[in-house]
Amino acid sequence: MEAFFAPLRENEQYVEASKLLHDNNTIFVPNTTESQKLHLAHAFGSSFDVRFIVTYDDIRAAELVEESKMYDREAVFFRGKDICFYQADICGNQIARERLKTIRALRENSKLTVVTTIEALMAPVVPLEVFKDNIINLRVRQICDVKALRYKLSEMGYESVDIVEEPGQVGVHGGIIDIFDLTMENPVRIELWGDEIDSIRFFDKESQYF
Repeated sequence: MEAFFAPLRENEQYVEASKLLHDNNTIFVPNTTESQKLHLAHAFGSSFDVRFIVTYDDIRAAELVEESKMYDREAVFFRGKDICFYQADICGNQIARERLKTIRALRENSKLTVVTTIEALMAPVVPLEVFKDNIINLRVRQICDVKALRYKLSEMGYESVDIVEEPGQVGVHGGIIDIFDLTMENPVRIELWGDEIDSIRFFDKESQYF
């Protein structure tokens, strides 16, 4: 990525503006095109661990995420809540998933670019401590209390079903526990040997096979 920023760092005005920014001052760069704005945003933010790019609506934010991947492959979109977030489960689930994926990325990545909107930033967010308290860590050879696990997942909002097909669902069949994490693309199957976890594997949500 340094190749993108090297020419800027030879520019005296850029160097001066960068120093002001690091001194916790606000800088304003006029007369720039959209591509120049993004280039400068990533250049100014390259020395910061977490960078936020804030724009006016979700459509432009989605475009900026894709454009930002030229500078940061892990760039993510923190989407704002939509009216249908409160009215339709299928839409609300999708938006919730995207927001949770970004929160997870913020917890797990030491460096990250987050693209969002003013509306999304204004919406209240559950404190990170709540997310930390609701992380379930499972590993092979660990003793698993199935009843306690089901109760915890139910408290977290997971739906108990016979066949796990959608994010936010959990299914328990004897010594097999299927969980579809809201931040994952496919569900995971936990197989028990007695009360001990024997294996943890992702499986295909369509075929239900590994």
